Amino acid sequence: ISMGTLSSVRAFVSGESLWSKSQKESVYHLNQYVKTHAEEDYQQFLNAIEVPLQDKVARLALQKIPPDTEAAKNAFIKAKNDVSDVDGMVKLFLNFQHSSLMQPSIKYWTEGDVMIARILSLAEQVRVQITSEAPNDEQVTKLMQQINRISFELTPLEDAFSNALGDASRKTQTIITTSMVLLTFVLMLIGIVLTRKLVQRDINLLNAIHESEERWKFALDGARDGVWDWNVLTKEVKYSSQWKEMLGYKDSELVESITEWEKLVHPEDLPKVLEALKSYVLGKTDRYTIEHRILCKDGQYKWVLSRGKVVSFS
Repeated sequence: ISMGTLSSVRAFVSGESLWSKSQKESVYHLNQYVKTHAEEDYQQFLNAIEVPLQDKVARLALQKIPPDTEAAKNAFIKAKNDVSDVDGMVKLFLNFQHSSLMQPSIKYWTEGDVMIARILSLAEQVRVQITSEAPNDEQVTKLMQQINRISFELTPLEDAFSNALGDASRKTQTIITTSMVLLTFVLMLIGIVLTRKLVQRDINLLNAIHESEERWKFALDGARDGVWDWNVLTKEVKYSSQWKEMLGYKDSELVESITEWEKLVHPEDLPKVLEALKSYVLGKTDRYTIEHRILCKDGQYKWVLSRGKVVSFS
């Protein structure tokens, strides 16, 4: 069920209005024809009654096995239905003709077509009388009485047909509204489940990172190695607590920049240290490993073995 279905139901409501209007107009013109005997009035009768007749053609075409959809579409158009509604009307009939959505309307429609056929048959008898050399006015009157009675009997049938379509429209609207509410609820549940999964994944990832950091810290503490990390782009250098402790510094006593690090390296060792770094970064050597002196907090220099590896390139 979709908004297209609702639109098609409303198209049938509009079609029913055309059907009823044309039926009433056809009987009016036939009464005029009896008074005037003018051919123009009889042609207007035929033109008006053509709308319900074409609707009948469409219905029968769709009830064939297999359905003749092209014939049905052409008939709906001849019955003055909007061309843009015709495809939807055909689909609605085929999909719901045996359901409670359309079955009552089709039942009233079929009964109405039988009565239209009776009006047409009686009208032909009226025409025979009027075009004859000696019209029987009494017979014409009786025929018109039957036609007017049938037209009167069609009114409640047309109302029932219209009410059935109204019920179908309301049912469709209810189904659509309920479906949208349920769909919204389902999507919300899916969203909640996915969000919980994403949050849980992030939590698991953070826990894994924390656990990895703890293991790394444990390994470093056990090895008594100091670790430094240099971001070449930002020129920022991070030192581990172990690195600072080995040289006698506290966590807040060193400026974490490559410039300050260069100041800590012994002036005599700095050129070879920088050259070793450059060679490794440019790929001239497969590792960065060098011994050099570095300034401790007490003003003394301590020999250290410095090793490094590129973690990522930006």
